[in-house]
Amino acid sequence: MNFEEAVLLVGVSEGKYSSDPKDRGNWTTGQVGSGIFKGSKFGISAMTYPHLDIKNLTWEQAKSIYLTDFWNRYKIPLLKPDLRLFVFDSIINHGPSGGIKLLQRAAKVSQDGVIGSNTIQASLKVTVWDMAQARSDYYVEITQNGFNDENDQAQLKGWLRRNLRVLRESIA
Repeated sequence: MNFEEAVLLVGVSEGKYSSDPKDRGNWTTGQVGSGIFKGSKFGISAMTYPHLDIKNLTWEQAKSIYLTDFWNRYKIPLLKPDLRLFVFDSIINHGPSGGIKLLQRAAKVSQDGVIGSNTIQASLKVTVWDMAQARSDYYVEITQNGFNDENDQAQLKGWLRRNLRVLRESIA
């Protein structure tokens, strides 16, 4: 999978403007009720990009951010083509460290959240099924451990749907 294909699929999941005041990513400080509330759009959050006008962010601007700050920075082109969408989507959905840790979890290597040569080498043995399992397990753990807030249980269904959509596209 190449960048253009992957970014369109991620856009399906991340495309809407989110103005949920309970979502810490919508605040410039990453803390609910602190800083400036700007929301998130196309998966680009006020927490990560506090200087951007999130509400008026265009798809072309978001794609440029995705290419530079995610696809290239986290070495997605060095991964097997069938893992690229999974890792790219995970990095966007869980943050770079979290997404890389999912790949490392699937590869059964130390989870340091850094995509170096060891992780890339270990990823050669990882299948999309391994990634789907690691991600599903992570989502369930979040809801069981109360990782974020009371909304996690309600969001579990949507997260698992997203995981299945990525799996379906990765094996197509």
